[in-house]
Formats: sequence, structure tokens, C-alpha cells
Amino acid sequence: MARFRPSDRFVVWVEDEVVHLKRITQAPVTEIVAQAPEGEPLSLDEINEIVHEVRRQQRAE
Repeated sequence: MARFRPSDRFVVWVEDEVVHLKRITQAPVTEIVAQAPEGEPLSLDEINEIVHEVRRQQRAE
């Protein structure tokens, strides 16, 4: 079983003599859609804010 696939993406950083790799995972679309309020369509600003919030949450994990 391979641990990495060619499509995997990583954040890489170095601390002293240690190289760290953190796999970047995509949030499922259902998770993003679940944050959308019911009713009126979202404005581009609202969509942008949701995307930024999901990315903040992913970085915190």
C-alpha cells in the first residue's frame, strides 16, 4: 500500500535539522455547503468568507 499519491499536496517546513511534511486535505463539498444559510443565494463576499474559514480550520488541524 502506497502512503503517497502523485496528486497529494503537502506543506513543508524546516525546524533546525528536521523537515516536516503535512498533507493538505480538501474539505468535502458537503462540509462547505452545510455552512451556507438557507434561502437567498450567497454573495461572492459570503462565499469568499466561507472558503477562508474552512481553510483556517484546516490549517488549525
